[in-house]
Amino acid sequence: RAGRTGPGICYRLYSEEQYNKMDDFTTSEINRVSLQEMALRMISLNLGLDPRTFPFIERPETEKLNDALDILKFQLIRVVIAAGLYPQYTIPDPMNKYQHGQELFVHTRMKPFSLIHPNSSIAQYHAESLDARADNEGRSVRHQIPFYGLLLETTKPYICNVLPLPALAILLFAKKVLCDDWKLVMVDDFAEISFSRNQQCEEVMQSVVKIRKQLNEGLQRKLRGLMYNPRELSESINRFAYVLAEGDVEISMKRIVHPPRTLENVGFFLPNGEVEIDNEDYEIENTEVDYSDSGGQERVVED
Repeated sequence: RAGRTGPGICYRLYSEEQYNKMDDFTTSEINRVSLQEMALRMISLNLGLDPRTFPFIERPETEKLNDALDILKFQLIRVVIAAGLYPQYTIPDPMNKYQHGQELFVHTRMKPFSLIHPNSSIAQYHAESLDARADNEGRSVRHQIPFYGLLLETTKPYICNVLPLPALAILLFAKKVLCDDWKLVMVDDFAEISFSRNQQCEEVMQSVVKIRKQLNEGLQRKLRGLMYNPRELSESINRFAYVLAEGDVEISMKRIVHPPRTLENVGFFLPNGEVEIDNEDYEIENTEVDYSDSGGQERVVED
């Protein structure tokens, strides 16, 4: 089409030198797009498609495809670990200098101005991974929240076993989430997250609600000894993690300096009211496991 964008004929002229440098064909789309997103879309179709064995017209490199699938698995594993570490999370100090040898200050809910332990791999080798590179108003698509496994108090308070995640991941686990106007979100009366665009805030919150409901359903079914297929939940988390890691959701983040010691009125609150996440188990109530002759399969009991 030579760049034509409407009806008609378009001629584009090049010098001989430019023409000789051109490739015979443009790079195929499958080699230009993110393989993570492509693999996630294939899996989410629920057609039993395996990206590793799918007969592509032009197959991407096997190594790159395997790397993309591994990244999706790691994203899911990181979210699971963070769920186990909650409420042990911090907010990085905005005045940090993310350079080798610099102290990295973080604030926990009850222990402000703690430090990431200097012997941790984050502090020694990957300090720049915590740098949000925010603009003058503190807005960035790279804000991180470090979760931690241990708070060590010696001459100074240090956090150890640090796992940084995109800041919005905290919405998946927080006991109290308050959003009044599709713009500003308060988390645990401690972290204040402000979105640049209201539409993005609404989309993120809807995704979070969906995942939290799926998590609750899976937990309830497991506690009752029922079968549960986590595939849909895994896909939702992977899709959410991908949007946070590769998307353009710009936020600013700050901490509440003096949060209340006791977290009260917990729940998930949106502009249209509280979202009931923990009470939607009506389908579970009517389902039981028949171990007699079905090999532990579910059977539905009609009231």
